Amino acid sequence: MHILRIVVIAIFLIFQSMVLQSQICLPSGMTFSNQGSIDRFSILNPGCTEIDGAVTIKGDDIVNLNGLTGLTTINGNLSITFNSLLTNLDGLESLEEVSTLFISSNPALTDISALNEINQANGIQISSNNILPAINAFNHLNSISQTLYISGICSSSIMLPSGSYP
Repeated sequence: MHILRIVVIAIFLIFQSMVLQSQICLPSGMTFSNQGSIDRFSILNPGCTEIDGAVTIKGDDIVNLNGLTGLTTINGNLSITFNSLLTNLDGLESLEEVSTLFISSNPALTDISALNEINQANGIQISSNNILPAINAFNHLNSISQTLYISGICSSSIMLPSGSYP
């Protein structure tokens, strides 16, 4: 009986260590409507690397996305819209996969290079970010399976890696 108990505990500990390495969280997605909700994300969801639903980032006081550091996958849409104080997307440097990415109506946004690790997306739509000087991101993007739409940026400088785009 003692050996069986040890085996069960060992299996449990191995399973727990695998779960802590990469954790899927928030199956219904998440809306971040203020800076505090972003700052608390990693505290309330330790080890979360993958969000199973859509993510919306939309708030008048959002100034940074640093609380989202470590996210690698968003299995739903990622909408970054109507953030009047957001100047860059730092905090999303680990993001590799997203269903569809929407970046729109962020009047202070000047840099999206934090999205360089994205390698897979169904669609990317960037619009009405009027002082964004260039699309300086997506260095690892392999393909977009549906839509690539870009309008309303300060410059026509768009550099995408070689790959498959609609």
